Amino acid sequence: MKIIKDLVSYNNLLQKRNVKDIRMVVLHITELPTLTYARKAAEVLLSGKKIGVCGHYYINRDGKVNQYVEVNRIAQHVFLKNKDSIGIEIVNRGRFPNWFSSKNQVPTEKFSNSQISALLSLLRYLKKEVPSLSEIKKHSDLDRRMIPAKDNPQIKVYRRIDPGPLFPWGIIVKQWEKINS
Repeated sequence: MKIIKDLVSYNNLLQKRNVKDIRMVVLHITELPTLTYARKAAEVLLSGKKIGVCGHYYINRDGKVNQYVEVNRIAQHVFLKNKDSIGIEIVNRGRFPNWFSSKNQVPTEKFSNSQISALLSLLRYLKKEVPSLSEIKKHSDLDRRMIPAKDNPQIKVYRRIDPGPLFPWGIIVKQWEKINS
């Protein structure tokens, strides 16, 4: 598997960590139309900070894998779980562009076979590189916060639903169990 190293501009500003402390892989979707959009979003700095929100790896629709953050750095990709996790973002529109509309909470874009194959290859690679990895989680399982819907504040929607209902979670979990055994 080829990984395209394309580190974000602030990679070296991210806090270092001991790779042995990493226990979890968190699966996300970009909820943006393209990898180019995702890259631009990753470069947007948090208010008053010199870093942004970004996963470690990004998997494009064609199965190409880009690395935006080094594994020995803490990327900001999941609420309260960054220190011991690796974030993998899969390019998928998700709820784009109306993320928080009550009428747009079910993604319709399927994942390509190339993306799933690349994800499994990346998981095998990461397990070899980071033997302490033992868990795989959906972003939506770790961030259950709800917010008022943009179109109707009386309705609450989840902030994070990724990787979403069309993601082949059962297949990934079975393969992860094999990789992790």
